[in-house]
Amino acid sequence: MQSVGNTPTNPPSVDSDIPVLPYSAIRENYDTWRARNFTPGSPDGDPTDDPDADAWENLTEYASGTNPLSAVAVPAQASYEEGELIVTIKKAPGVKDVVYEIESSPEPSPANWSAASVTILTNTPRLRRVRVGSTGMSGFLRLQTRLVSP
Repeated sequence: MQSVGNTPTNPPSVDSDIPVLPYSAIRENYDTWRARNFTPGSPDGDPTDDPDADAWENLTEYASGTNPLSAVAVPAQASYEEGELIVTIKKAPGVKDVVYEIESSPEPSPANWSAASVTILTNTPRLRRVRVGSTGMSGFLRLQTRLVSP
């Protein structure tokens, strides 16, 4: 409160005057997430490790906001809608250092993976939804996550 000549120039604030910010003052990154979920120096916290054995690496668990020590939550789901394959990826709030990419391939050979047949339908801070073009009668999908500088 400021005063001029012992007279307040602005009234004291009340509870309803306290601003509520629509974001966190703490920026999440992989290192802060790792420190919150694993003991210091534990190899279980490595980005490519999967301590809950749910087939989702830690980096994907971080990127989607799921618990790396529980196999209950699923970071991505696939479904068919009107004959097209749709993949929905959850995004963790505040995570800005991860790139999410869906790739398809007719066979799991490293040379065949491509994002060319993937169309982004929704891309919000909390969700990415994509349509995967035809890969024939059968095919493979993968979700790639990688760390980048925010």
